[in-house]
Amino acid sequence: MSRPAAHALSTAAELLDEPASLTQVPSHGAARCPVCAGTRLTRIALVLTDGSPVDFTSCHTCEHRSWEQEGSSLGIDTVLTKARKER
Repeated sequence: MSRPAAHALSTAAELLDEPASLTQVPSHGAARCPVCAGTRLTRIALVLTDGSPVDFTSCHTCEHRSWEQEGSSLGIDTVLTKARKER
């Protein structure tokens, strides 16, 4: 496993005090959507093709989607560039 991938997995594991669920809201305080303030979110830590660890968040209420890298928001064009596979 590459170093960025291992870092993303260890970072995600450190954030979870209990098993994760895509359908249950964690008891230790729910994150909120910045658009609708909904709490039904899916949040996934992943590594893009270029090795960048990012956090993807999707709101089930309003379908707002966002990507963050090291606390900074990434636009969809940046995400697509980082995820592009070299030919």
